[in-house]
Amino acid sequence: MEVTARAIIIEDKGLMTFYREKVIDGKKQVYYAIPGGHVEFGETEEEAVIRELKEELNIDIEIIKKLGYIMVNGIKEVYFLSRRISGEPVLGGEELERNSMENYYEFRYYPIDKLDESGIKSLELIKGVING
Repeated sequence: MEVTARAIIIEDKGLMTFYREKVIDGKKQVYYAIPGGHVEFGETEEEAVIRELKEELNIDIEIIKKLGYIMVNGIKEVYFLSRRISGEPVLGGEELERNSMENYYEFRYYPIDKLDESGIKSLELIKGVING
């Protein structure tokens, strides 16, 4: 089974996300995604999320706790409440290399008070963190 590990990081400016525009079958899809990525062979979910955030956003994170997972199209997406310990978020890694008009990535803080409008798949896990 394919597994991804993702970091939920909430700071004063909001929730760390990727704003995405992707053309699929000639139609543009616009959505927000939580940073993270695939767990590689021999890697723990925790190691994967730390590595992915360093690659994608050039930040170092600390995992606070595992929040749970959701299944999306047969992929297990594991979520970790995390905090940034160093670095300033800037697009990097494969996201920067693949960035184009047909596959656009942009780092954005999403406003916490507008999360219901975000369409983020893991919204219930995020709300659980915010509401304690």
